[in-house]
Amino acid sequence: MTTERHHFENFDDSFSCPNCDAALPHDEFPQTCEECSFLVEVFLTREDALAAIADLSQDKDAIATEQPNHVYGLGWVIGHTRLMLF
Repeated sequence: MTTERHHFENFDDSFSCPNCDAALPHDEFPQTCEECSFLVEVFLTREDALAAIADLSQDKDAIATEQPNHVYGLGWVIGHTRLMLF
């Protein structure tokens, strides 16, 4: 299943990472949080965000936010990363 990402007109520079609440200063997504290194993505629908979380849950090395967060004027936000085992 392909999820649909979108562009937003109402980016607010006070928006924060769904994992660690650090500020995300960039107006383009996906972007990587400078504090926790989670990749932050925004989806047009809740269903697309949930599908992305479900896909990530199939990867044993991935960590994702449990639920998407709705940010008014932006969309459905998730954060995820992959474990870096050495």
